[in-house]
Amino acid sequence: MKKILSDLAKVLSMQFVILLLIIGLFSLGYYFRKDILISYHKWGRASALRSMSKHSMQTSNDKFHIYSQKMQKHQKALIELGYLEERTFETKYLTISSPQANKMTSEYMERYPRGSSGSIAWGKALTITDLPEMMATWEELIKKYDVPPDDPNEET
Repeated sequence: MKKILSDLAKVLSMQFVILLLIIGLFSLGYYFRKDILISYHKWGRASALRSMSKHSMQTSNDKFHIYSQKMQKHQKALIELGYLEERTFETKYLTISSPQANKMTSEYMERYPRGSSGSIAWGKALTITDLPEMMATWEELIKKYDVPPDDPNEET
């Protein structure tokens, strides 16, 4: 009888230790959930971007569109997690076809040769998605380059 109780105590103590380990791992995962989610979405966004560049060379745009949607999903999640920030700038002279846009992006690349996590979208306004600490630089560059072109006959 003592042997059975002793064996039962060993089994129960081992199960208790395993339960504590599981609870500890879940607690660590919960504590670091934001970092884990950011890493996951950064990886997913980078993977989608690589796939987009691979499929942009092909004639079919179906796969490109699918990967574009995946990239946008991961980017939106990174914005919600606070890893990225998205800001829209109303510009008067700065457009996708203006020479100032090329100068602005060139200056940004000179300042940050490794690039960043950012993206630029042109529509009715200029939308920048980048790390929050980079937004001051973007704001400065947009103010600097959102000016009338040097040549008054040049299209804006």
